[in-house]
Order: sequence, then C-alpha cells, then structure tokens
Amino acid sequence: MREGAIHHRAFLAGSSFPVVLTPFTYLGISSLLNPNSGFAFQYVVWIFPLIMGTWNVLFLGWSRKRFVESRTQAYWIGGVTLGILLPVLGNITGTPQRLFGLEGAKGLIMIPIAMVGYGLVWRYVVKWVNTILGLEPNDA
Repeated sequence: MREGAIHHRAFLAGSSFPVVLTPFTYLGISSLLNPNSGFAFQYVVWIFPLIMGTWNVLFLGWSRKRFVESRTQAYWIGGVTLGILLPVLGNITGTPQRLFGLEGAKGLIMIPIAMVGYGLVWRYVVKWVNTILGLEPNDA
C-alpha cells in the first residue's frame, strides 16, 4: 500500500469518531436543555456529512453485489437515489424554505436538481475519492 494512502486512511480513522460523535452530542445536549425549541437548522448542516459518509458505506456494500453492469452505472444510481432521498428529508426539516425561500410543495422542485447534482458528484467526485483510498478498482 502506498504511504500516502496509509496517511489518508489514518486521518479518516482518527477523525471519524469525533466527526460522528460531535453533532449528536450537540444535538442531544441542545434537545435536553431546550426541549420545546424544535429541530434547529444548524443540525442539518452538522449531520449532512454523516449522511454522505453513511451513504457511501451502504453504496459500496450494495454496489459490490453487482446488480448493475458497470461501476459507472452503480455510481450514477447511487447519486440519483441520494438526490431523491435528501430533498424529501430536507422538506421534512424545512431546509428548502430556509435556504431558498421555497415553501410547501415548491420545495419538491429541488428533487430533479438534486438528482442530477448528486449523480454528478457521486459519479465523478466520490468515485475518484473511493479509488484514491483504494476502496474501488481504478476502472471506468
């Protein structure tokens, strides 16, 4: 294994516990101190990286089952699926209204935009990072 890859994995291993623990600690403490305050917007921002990391773990497990022909297809499907799920979850928490001023059903307009956006990000960025970290073979 290349020395650079060892450093990347070491960084990820060392930072993963605080990255996962910190948002949930703040969320838990805030909920205990202010039980009637509702779900504060900053929690969406704090939890978003956890959702992306968890999705990548689930995606890699799913994609190795070879339900699709190519790795590229798998990455597109993974990104588009995330692009459907996150706007739906975002509408539940009111994120589109807070970010873009889209209220009610207008927030659902983010779904097709997110499908394309996450598809692109998942295919080109996440696949590239997974390949660098040795989680994926270096193929198209």
